[in-house]
Amino acid sequence: MTATFTRRRYRLDVGASGAGTGSIVATSGAVVNCGIDCNDTAVPHGTNVILEARPDDAATTFGGWSGVTGCDTDPTCTFAMTSAINATARFDVTQVALTVNVTGSGTVTSSPAGISCSSGPCVTTFDYLTSVTLSAAPSFGQRFDRWSGGGCTPATTNPCVVTMSTARTTTAIFVPLTYTLVTTVTGSGGGTGAVTITPATMSPCASGSTCNNTYNHGTPVMLTASPTAPSTFTGWSGDCSGTGSCMVDTLRARAVGANFNLGSAGVNV
Repeated sequence: MTATFTRRRYRLDVGASGAGTGSIVATSGAVVNCGIDCNDTAVPHGTNVILEARPDDAATTFGGWSGVTGCDTDPTCTFAMTSAINATARFDVTQVALTVNVTGSGTVTSSPAGISCSSGPCVTTFDYLTSVTLSAAPSFGQRFDRWSGGGCTPATTNPCVVTMSTARTTTAIFVPLTYTLVTTVTGSGGGTGAVTITPATMSPCASGSTCNNTYNHGTPVMLTASPTAPSTFTGWSGDCSGTGSCMVDTLRARAVGANFNLGSAGVNV
């Protein structure tokens, strides 16, 4: 009488899940070489099996194994066949990070949605090769100046479209709106004097001159008229009135006239 013993054999099923694409190959211990679904019905007990999950391209990232003990996020999975195994490799669409910062005052939003940023860093991930439109909206009194970094070309384009082929970081730069204060100083009958402008971007404005001072949006500006004796200051015109010091805001372009008269005080210009 002869007793015959044979090694027990097990079924190995291999499959894939997820939105990405890839393949699974058994490099040792089993006959498995498939795209997303294959099997080996007779793997001997105790056989060491090595499976490799291979994403097709950069658009796919290996996400992990399920159904097999000891394998997690390593694309190479090694295990011993002591029972039937149903191993699944998950292939995910690669996610790429977009980081947005803001200088000045304004908000950056994205399409597809995900970015809504007024300071930063604001980080959102998008699918590989997604075209993301970034729109920069300045706050009141500011204007969009440019993008810095992140693949926005030219840098002054708003909105800007970036392709998420790699992680990107961009900064939206907002700067204050600027306005010009034009001060014109005249003299009647040979009158002379000067207008001191505070804060000043140039020297006091003297008789016979037109002076242009540029200010950020909303800057308060004080104008003070100083006649040269025996001249007198007869008054302001334009965005100032009266004969005392004048305060103007720069919420828009401003124009002021000042007149000095040699003789008696007279009529405003």
